[in-house]
Amino acid sequence: MASLITSSFSILLLLCMLKSTTASSNFSAIFAFGDSTVDPGNNNHLFTLFRGDHFPYGRDFPTHLATGRFSNGKIATDYLAQFLGLKDLLPAYFDPLVTVSDMVTGVSFASGGSGLDPNTVALARVLDLSSQLASFEQALQRITRVVGNQKANDILENALFVISIGTNDMLYNAYLMPATSRMIRYGSISG
Repeated sequence: MASLITSSFSILLLLCMLKSTTASSNFSAIFAFGDSTVDPGNNNHLFTLFRGDHFPYGRDFPTHLATGRFSNGKIATDYLAQFLGLKDLLPAYFDPLVTVSDMVTGVSFASGGSGLDPNTVALARVLDLSSQLASFEQALQRITRVVGNQKANDILENALFVISIGTNDMLYNAYLMPATSRMIRYGSISG
């Protein structure tokens, strides 16, 4: 819950900063990377227990259905995409219904349960940041094939990149495995 509040506060702060600039309408796309705070349903297509495609998720979503968002409604990047006039919802890259047309204005590559620590990702069986970036490169190749190099470069140069990651690392390392955390802190485990 605290991570969602922190993420929402960060997005709200970003919105305020964007509102104060005249360039806010110049963003071509939003590409999101990270954990559950910005995952709109990528984990629905992974073999993991970290999924938001069931009750109680989605009950306040416009369709009242769970979409894979780890929220009872929209997530911060949905509001950001809407605020910038790009689209109503930022879709999950791994959603089989997502098209290149959707990708042109942005998608999320995030994976709920992800983190920067390899142990966090291994425990959750989700996509690490490197895998998310590799998926972004694949998406960019698909976009380029459809719109051409110049238009793809324009999209990329004017895109907003959102990264929200690290909360799960804190949860696992500081709270769920405090003995390991203490050993690392006091030099018993070299990293």
